[in-house]
Amino acid sequence: MKTGLYVYDHSTRSFLGNVRALAGFGFTAVGDTGKDFARRSDDWRRELGEIVNELDLAFTIHDELPDETTPPEEVAAWEERLALFRKWHDLFGNLAVLSWHASPAEREAGAPHLRRSLEAFVGTDVRIACENWPMIPRDYERLAGMDGEFPALGILVDIGHLHFWTGKRLAAGTITDRRAELARIIAEVPIEIVEVHVHSNNGERDEHLEIRQGDFHLETAARALALRGFDGISTFEFGVGGPGPVPYEKGRACMAIWEGALRKARAEVGKRG
Repeated sequence: MKTGLYVYDHSTRSFLGNVRALAGFGFTAVGDTGKDFARRSDDWRRELGEIVNELDLAFTIHDELPDETTPPEEVAAWEERLALFRKWHDLFGNLAVLSWHASPAEREAGAPHLRRSLEAFVGTDVRIACENWPMIPRDYERLAGMDGEFPALGILVDIGHLHFWTGKRLAAGTITDRRAELARIIAEVPIEIVEVHVHSNNGERDEHLEIRQGDFHLETAARALALRGFDGISTFEFGVGGPGPVPYEKGRACMAIWEGALRKARAEVGKRG
C-alpha cells in the first residue's frame, strides 16, 4: 500500500520541493490535479518525472470528465490533457492512478469520456478510476459492465465525502447508524477500489479536515477496506485550496494513524479467516 498527499503550490516551497520533502517524511505517493499538471512547462514535468522515479513514488492525477453540456473548447482542452498524461507516462512510467470526477450527465450518458480515457491507456499499467461521489446503484452497474472490457478500471472511494453524506442521511432520518452505512457502502462497491481519499468533517459539509479532527470513523473505514483486501493508494486531502504551507507534520501524524488502523484491521480480519 502507498500513502500520499495532494501537493499544492504554496509560498513556502515549490511543488517539486514539496515532493522531495514529503518523501523525506515517509510518504510513498504524491498527487496533483490534472489542470495544474497541464499548465506547467515540459521542463517542469520532466523534472517531476525524474524526481518521482528517483524517490520511487507513486504519482496520481485527479481531474474531471467532460459531459454533453461541456463547451467544445473545454472538451478539446480535456483531450489535450489526456494526451499529455499518456505522453508523460510513456516517458517516465510512473503514473499510478488517473482518477476522474464524473457528473450526473456523464454517468447517465454511459460515461463515454471515461471510456475514452480507458482506451487512451490501453497497454499500460495505469489504473483509471472513477470517483464514487456522487454515485447511485445504477452508476455502479454501468461501470461494472465496463470492468470486464477494461481491466484497468477501478473506483476511487472518497471516504471524507461518504462521511458527510452519511451525516446528512442520519440528519434526514433515512439511516440510523452512520458507521454501519459507511461500512455497507464500501463493502458493496462492485469494482476494485484502487485509491481512497482520506479526510474528515463534522458530518455536515465537505470541510477537508485532517482525520484527527471532526468525527471521522477511522476504525470503521479501515475495517471495511481490510475486508475487501484493499492494497491501493491512500491520498490525504487536507485544507484543499486553503492558504499556508503543505502540512508535513500534520500529514505524517495522520499517515501513522491511518496506516496503523489499516494494519490493525488487516490483522483482525486475517485472524478471523
